Formats: sequence, structure tokens, C-alpha cells
Amino acid sequence: MSINLMILATRNITVDKTGAKDQQTDSFDLWCTPSDVTYNALSSKGTKEFYVNWVRKLDSKAVELVYAEDDTWESSVPIGTIERNYSLEHIKELEEWIAERESAGYDIKWISK
Repeated sequence: MSINLMILATRNITVDKTGAKDQQTDSFDLWCTPSDVTYNALSSKGTKEFYVNWVRKLDSKAVELVYAEDDTWESSVPIGTIERNYSLEHIKELEEWIAERESAGYDIKWISK
């Protein structure tokens, strides 16, 4: 079993109605990482950069078939194809998630799980 990376966003809040203090936590679904990648990422000075470079090296590309809008069961001939790069899509989603959380006052932490 490998030890994977995890990214957490946390912030302290005060509940308006009661004045109670609490903490909000959010996480992003990272890809499963081999234990050595997790260890090296957490040991590096830039965990995010290490992880992004690792994902980029995977270069996960695919060609997906596109079916007509009314072809719910994809039983007809495809009307086209679309090229996707899952690595680049994942990196973009991660960077957007981090930016949104940071602008909302969250602290970002990279940990192992």
C-alpha cells in the first residue's frame, strides 16, 4: 500500500448566529502517488511544484469518441473525437482550487495519508 499526498485547506470561522468558533476544512482529489513520490514531494521545498511536475511527466492523453446529443446509449456511429490531456486538466483544476481557497482565507497544507 502506498502513502499518498493529500492537500487540505483550513480556515477558522465564527458562526454569526451563535458566535461559536469553528474550523472549515476542504480537500482536493489528488492522483494516487507512489510512496517515494510522496516522500520526495513532502521533503522538497516546493511540494506543489514537485507534484505538478510529476503529474506533467505522466502526460495522460486520450482520444474520446463524441456521440450525438440525442444518442444517450452511444449506440450510433460517433460524430467525432476529442483529444484530452488529463494531466494538464488536473493541474489546471488544482491551481484553480488553490487560488480560490487562498483568496477565501484558507491555509493550504500538503500532507501524507
